[in-house]
Amino acid sequence: SKDLQGWFHKRLLGAGKLKSSCSVAPSIIQESVLKPEVVYALSCSSSVFNGEKPWQRLFTTRTQGMSFELLSESIIGYGGPTLLVIRDTLGNIFGGYSTSTWKEDTKFYGDSNCVLYALWPRFNVFRARISNSQDSNNYQYLNTKSRTKDHGIGFGGRDGALRLWIDGNIECCRARPLDFTFEKGSLRTRFLDSDSFDSDKDMFKVDTIEAWGLGEEAALAEQERFRKENADLIYDRRKVDKKQFANSDFDKEFLLGKTFASQMERQER
Repeated sequence: SKDLQGWFHKRLLGAGKLKSSCSVAPSIIQESVLKPEVVYALSCSSSVFNGEKPWQRLFTTRTQGMSFELLSESIIGYGGPTLLVIRDTLGNIFGGYSTSTWKEDTKFYGDSNCVLYALWPRFNVFRARISNSQDSNNYQYLNTKSRTKDHGIGFGGRDGALRLWIDGNIECCRARPLDFTFEKGSLRTRFLDSDSFDSDKDMFKVDTIEAWGLGEEAALAEQERFRKENADLIYDRRKVDKKQFANSDFDKEFLLGKTFASQMERQER
């Protein structure tokens, strides 16, 4: 109803006019940390969250555990917009939205369509801003392999100090209030006492992580194609490696020892 929508708007967005672009948000059937009023507020903030079709839940720690590997696999190659949602142990809900396909890289990528959100208990939007800083285009980041670079997933900031950061162990996570890429403001409103959790209020402990896809079935199909191509590439590389191994007398001698020596003796007879 309009009264209920108005209450949601006032509760989350503060006093002001209800945007005419707001519409009934897509129902999220699966159990989620996203409250109905939060989904409605998202639909008010941008038309990308409107639509009749339900969002696709790509990942949740509730059923898949605190696995950075599974989180990464669930979003890499997905051919549509994604929303990464985090709830910390204090009940803050926040996250990041991206239209660029997630990929493995040791450098930042993405575009100005990336947005950071404070979702609960207060709703706020932090859009990309115009800046002359060399770090102003640091939109999104995902590195699961290299240990010489930041190992994890995040948005904004710079190397070693991302605005929103989940490390590869999901242990040393941070949400900073300021960077050169997005508008300033805190993603979280509830904090521990200063003598708790290393006395650093930028750090948080993860309760739940969810990854949502907003690209409908075509985006999932594109992700499946990506996974198949990647699997075929890995298979081909392994075949090449085995062939090279079989043709290398040095490797045979070094690894197979007497077996290779016996083979050479039979060939000489």
